Amino acid sequence: MGLDFNLFRKIDFTVEIFRNNLSDMIVSRDVPIETGYGSAEINGASMYNKGLEVSMRGNWISKKNFRWNTTFNISSVQNKVTDLTGLEEKFSIASVARAQKIGASTSAIWGYQWLGINPANGQDIFLINGEAKDANQFTLDPSNTAIIGNTQPDLTGGLSNSISYKKFTFSFLINFEIGGDFFG
Repeated sequence: MGLDFNLFRKIDFTVEIFRNNLSDMIVSRDVPIETGYGSAEINGASMYNKGLEVSMRGNWISKKNFRWNTTFNISSVQNKVTDLTGLEEKFSIASVARAQKIGASTSAIWGYQWLGINPANGQDIFLINGEAKDANQFTLDPSNTAIIGNTQPDLTGGLSNSISYKKFTFSFLINFEIGGDFFG
């Protein structure tokens, strides 16, 4: 659903709200090593998606030899996996930011919850099943992982300006993201 309007014949605004259900999303799944590949991309998930986008375009000056306009947009998108079509929920380093858990975002980061360093022995401390454990007190097992972040930004947007004089144009574009976790 959207709304478009104009102010003073100079500024155009657009506001759009969307909600949709998507199916046949591409997810990564392990395949037998005999295939020569470690994983394959398949159509095997569904998700719910919602968001808001607001944009503005200002035509400040429009003369025969001189033009100046500005465009600004900002948006927010949220999603969550609703179905894995009979596939198991799965942790895989290769599947970071992929639909792997029902109820989680498609941009979820899975991992071990790191609590810090044990000052007594210098070992990393992780939260495993609600208990703080040194790295040497548990085995690396996907069942010990949790969603520890989300790479999806809270807001994304951009600003562009264009100034033209006769046959010369100067323009710039600035893109931004606010929020979201970095995986590295």
